[in-house]
Amino acid sequence: MLKEIAARANRFSVVIIAKKAQETISYTLQSLINQSRKPDEIIVVIPNTEDPTIDTVKQFMMMQQCLGTSKINIIIEGVSSHESHYSSARNIGIDASTGDIIVFIDADACAHPQWLETLDYVFSVHPDILVQQYEIIDVDDLKKYCSSENHRIPSKPIWEKRAKAKYITAMMAIKKEVLDIVGKFDPFFDVGGEDRDFLLRIEMHNIPLVFNKSAIVFHKKKSFTPIDYWRMGIPRARASIKFGLYVWKDTVAVVYHFLSLVQLLVCWLIGKLPLGLLLFMPSLLLRIRNYFKFSRDKEFRRLVGTLLCAYITYTAFVVEFLKSYFTHVLDKKSPHKWVKNNGFIKYSALFLC
Repeated sequence: MLKEIAARANRFSVVIIAKKAQETISYTLQSLINQSRKPDEIIVVIPNTEDPTIDTVKQFMMMQQCLGTSKINIIIEGVSSHESHYSSARNIGIDASTGDIIVFIDADACAHPQWLETLDYVFSVHPDILVQQYEIIDVDDLKKYCSSENHRIPSKPIWEKRAKAKYITAMMAIKKEVLDIVGKFDPFFDVGGEDRDFLLRIEMHNIPLVFNKSAIVFHKKKSFTPIDYWRMGIPRARASIKFGLYVWKDTVAVVYHFLSLVQLLVCWLIGKLPLGLLLFMPSLLLRIRNYFKFSRDKEFRRLVGTLLCAYITYTAFVVEFLKSYFTHVLDKKSPHKWVKNNGFIKYSALFLC
């Protein structure tokens, strides 16, 4: 067994950020209870003290105590209403943790029974490794994955070092010493995207990311609305504002797709739609290629909807980019001083105007 090989000096704190997750978090917790290598503690952070998720977690704790099967301390903490975003919630989880390794898992996901054991093995055998991402498999029903081994994993974990993250997600395992180097999650990303910001800082400090293919988490499939895609564009714009030239390729790509959409609409309004479609085609083909290259769900029937929502994200990006420029660069009272001296942001905003 892997746990017989790995040194048991590591202490794991599993942190769950739960927001209106009363229907799924019990599966998440059950999968943690069923781990072959038990977590040293589970920390559940509830952003809203009135969230019904709190009752679900408390009921789960009572059931485990009655069965006498749980030796895990589950901590519930609420974030005040003016800080009800994921960055503050993750930082509360970090501050409350006592382990030397923090593992984040979503409240609508459940872990393979050997998930933590596999992470522990790689950290123990290779102590120079500081960050691990793990395999995420989208599923329709969490119930059948929370307690049984539906996927076989190799006797020895398969992992690879990567210069960049495989998934833009906060579901990862982090040694606490990494936080001393890159800092905790930035409250500037109060509407999401704190994971993108954190991963970019890891990348900038040349901390190698390890992708552990054998550590598996099953994640409930989500149905995104156009509003969700609009919200995705906001943190992406804020990342461009914060990191400037470091992410210039992403900024240029988004602006290109947005301007391609604008010229298509202009050509349509002036009665030259064929010309607009011709000029729009390179942008569209790039989006189709990226869909089949990077999407975990490559169903062709979802292609059209995904393409439309992508351009919604690009529009939100440009709107938030300009809004943040006038809010933080021109506002002398802005708390984000690093934005003011960013010449890339200044000239990009003037170009868009």
